Amino acid sequence: MVVTDPLSPELKSKTFTLGTITFGSNVVTVPAGLQSYSTSVNTTNTDGTPLLVEISAGIDQATGVVTWTFLSIDPSTGQLPLGVNDGFLPVENGTGRGIGSVSFDVTPKAGLASGTTISNTATVVFDTNAPIATNTTTNTIDAGAPTSHVRPLPAVEKQASFRPGQTHGRLRWGRRQTAPIQLQ
Repeated sequence: MVVTDPLSPELKSKTFTLGTITFGSNVVTVPAGLQSYSTSVNTTNTDGTPLLVEISAGIDQATGVVTWTFLSIDPSTGQLPLGVNDGFLPVENGTGRGIGSVSFDVTPKAGLASGTTISNTATVVFDTNAPIATNTTTNTIDAGAPTSHVRPLPAVEKQASFRPGQTHGRLRWGRRQTAPIQLQ
C-alpha cells in the first residue's frame, strides 16, 4: 500500500516532520523531528500466522510530496503473503483491524492573511488498484494575535476571595479573536 500526500504550497515543507503511524492495533511512534523514516513491524495475519510489515516514509523536498509505503512480507518465505486475507491491513470488520492512519506536522508559510484556508487530501493505493482519495481536511489561518483584558474591580469589594467553582464575585475578563478558528 502507498499513501501519497502532496503538501499545499502555503506550507513550509522544510518544517515537515513525520508523526505516528497506525494500522489495526499496531502503533508506530516515529522519533521526533524526522523527515524520513523506515522500520519493520512484526505482527500477525488475521489467522495468527506471522507477518512482517516494512514501512518507509518521507518527503521529497523538491516536490513537497510525502509518501508512506507499506509492504507485507511472509517471514517464513521472504515473499509477499499468498493468502487472500493475509496482509497488514485486512478488510475492516467493525473492530478497527482494517483501519490505518499516518500523521505529520508542518508549519504554514509566514505572511498568510487571516482567513486563508489550507486544505489537504492524500491518495491511497492498495496493490495495483486505482488511487482512493482520503477525506479533505481544511485549516483556516488566524494571523492576528488574540487580545485580552481584565475589567476593573470596584473600589470596594465585599467578598475578598475567589474560590474555584464559585459563580459570584465581580472579577470579569474577556478575549477577542481576530478571525474565527475553523476546523473541518
